[in-house]
Amino acid sequence: MKVDEPKPLQRTAPASRQTKAVTPSEHSQRPDEELLPSTDDQDQEQAEPQDVSALHGVDDEDLTPPARQAMMELVTEVAKLRQEITRNRQRITYLTELADQDSLAPVFNRRAFVRELAHAQLLVKEFRSDNTLVFLVVENLQAINRGHGHGAGDAAVEHAGDVILRQIGESDVVGRLGGAEFAV
Repeated sequence: MKVDEPKPLQRTAPASRQTKAVTPSEHSQRPDEELLPSTDDQDQEQAEPQDVSALHGVDDEDLTPPARQAMMELVTEVAKLRQEITRNRQRITYLTELADQDSLAPVFNRRAFVRELAHAQLLVKEFRSDNTLVFLVVENLQAINRGHGHGAGDAAVEHAGDVILRQIGESDVVGRLGGAEFAV
């Protein structure tokens, strides 16, 4: 009986340093239930192999009924585990992006921006290159909040983040430091 080596799992591509923003409206489109493992019958059906003889070059006549049953159970379990690993990797990516995402603007939050700033400082020291840090403030945000409500102020902050992102280069990093303060 010949047994082939199992295929290695494919790794997901590393997330870019400035990830796609998850806007507050997308938070409502991604309920917490998606963060839990799926228990759909469809997942279980996809996990079950159709023909055990096609598995790793094992012929039907090489297997006794108990061995065939055991092999089917193992193959099914491996398929389920691979699906769970894929779902977990997707959850980790989503949660990592969510942890770095500002709650209003489609940019990094303060913690993620400070981390990226420290990384940029290390690169400047190592390669003796130039770097620029720019602070931006949305003027009159308190007046917008008082006159039009906090929803309008939140929309102004979100819009400011969008405008800044459209004006920067690919390697630039944008973060909201708090309130109406941004940094690039």
